[in-house]
Amino acid sequence: MHEIVAVEDYQVPRVLHEKKVLTYSPKLLSMIAEKKIIRRHSRPEVEIRAATTAANGFILEELNSGLTDPSHPDYWDIVPLDGAEWFDGRKATLPHHLTPTTAY
Repeated sequence: MHEIVAVEDYQVPRVLHEKKVLTYSPKLLSMIAEKKIIRRHSRPEVEIRAATTAANGFILEELNSGLTDPSHPDYWDIVPLDGAEWFDGRKATLPHHLTPTTAY
């Protein structure tokens, strides 16, 4: 688990955007705010997933800075990070993106 940095989750990009970790392009932000469908495997959907993965990779590096042993009690992996992001995402003001798929 300590090497996985992405969980396919539609709530996580919301909180990353709200906390200014991710910045949506004006066009994508408009699509999300207007609750327009973002097609599965489309460029915007792939960009959201890729940016979320990269952001969580950097967040985990920061959280684990100086820690080398994944069994250390302060070591973070994607499970608690995703949980924290998911619950925070549910409180975000921007709606989550809409992509009809079974991947989330």
